[in-house]
Amino acid sequence: MKYEHFETAIIEAMSVGLVPIVHKSGSPWIDILCMKQDKYGYAYKISEEASALISELLVNESLRMEVVTRAQRRVILFFII
Repeated sequence: MKYEHFETAIIEAMSVGLVPIVHKSGSPWIDILCMKQDKYGYAYKISEEASALISELLVNESLRMEVVTRAQRRVILFFII
């Protein structure tokens, strides 16, 4: 969603192996993905970009697993208190 506040559900999804695809306007892009495309997940500006990203992840299992591995390591930072 545009201008999303920090979303705990995204962190939870990353922890179980889902690749986040977030809008580039909100906190998930800035705070969770560190404004880095394809490191911990992906971001989009228009829905066609999101669709293309999802399609790529569906056909490229090795890419998906690389991103999942990095994302799961990143998630640990959000649970350290």
